[in-house]
Amino acid sequence: MYLNKHKKANDSIEDGVSLEAVQKQFGHSTPITTEIYAQIHELTNF
Repeated sequence: MYLNKHKKANDSIEDGVSLEAVQKQFGHSTPITTEIYAQIHELTNF
């Protein structure tokens, strides 16, 4: 079940949905919780 939450959060953010919108969608009280579910990784361009 949690794997699906991670995937949905990742997919939403990759599609350009703001972190705040994803936070509201999942009902998280803080953006930190959303970041954990989204597993946000910064991409480094070489």
